[in-house]
Amino acid sequence: MLLIRQYLESQEERKALNMVRTLRIQFPDDPTVARSMGLALLANEQPGEALAQFQTLLDQQPESPELWQLTASAHAQLDDYERAIQALDRALALRADFIPALAGKVQVHARAGQPELALAVARQLQSVARCGRPGA
Repeated sequence: MLLIRQYLESQEERKALNMVRTLRIQFPDDPTVARSMGLALLANEQPGEALAQFQTLLDQQPESPELWQLTASAHAQLDDYERAIQALDRALALRADFIPALAGKVQVHARAGQPELALAVARQLQSVARCGRPGA
């Protein structure tokens, strides 16, 4: 999994996808491999397939804010901003201070042409981030 992450961080998305596809054959039921597959698919601009991976994981782990946030990323790549916001709201209902979901909401509102909402969530994100720092 570390090599897949390294490929993704190095913007070698195709290598990451090829590697995770091999792992998926060897470990078809492993949730970590499924998550990595979804991330690699997102990086390779295949959000529909990524969404299917994340949905399967959500069926098993519906209380995971991270999976809701990843699902939102796939919806956003599909330009389905309404469903992206719904998924991010679900992540935040599970964990109100989940910074990736707040950051995702800022991005989705901005992409959807809703700068006022993006700014409001950005202020909320800034407040949460500030409270999370030692000494804040």
